[in-house]
Amino acid sequence: MANTVITPIDITEGSLSTITTLASSTAIVHANTHSVAFPKQGRLEIEIQNTYAGEKEVTVAAGDKIGAKAEKLKLAQNAIATIYPDSSKHKDANGNVVITVASGTTGTIRAKRLV
Repeated sequence: MANTVITPIDITEGSLSTITTLASSTAIVHANTHSVAFPKQGRLEIEIQNTYAGEKEVTVAAGDKIGAKAEKLKLAQNAIATIYPDSSKHKDANGNVVITVASGTTGTIRAKRLV
């Protein structure tokens, strides 16, 4: 399985920001994993949009800490989920948050680092 790297956009907390969805989002490749580097500073926010004509499941993989578990959520057509990963639950040994999607899923993923 190949990996799609999602690069977070830096946003300063307390500021007004305008983000163009198409320019700042990455297309989902359902056959790939999607990884976002967990920031050393700041807070990570990940938005996932399902554009498939039906419900699809998204999985945030378990991190490498003892007791961490994968978390799954179902997204309806055109729904957007916002995920705020926690380093103790979601950061793997390589420092990434890894997301997989159900076969046939279409849509976008966008990551923001609030600094």
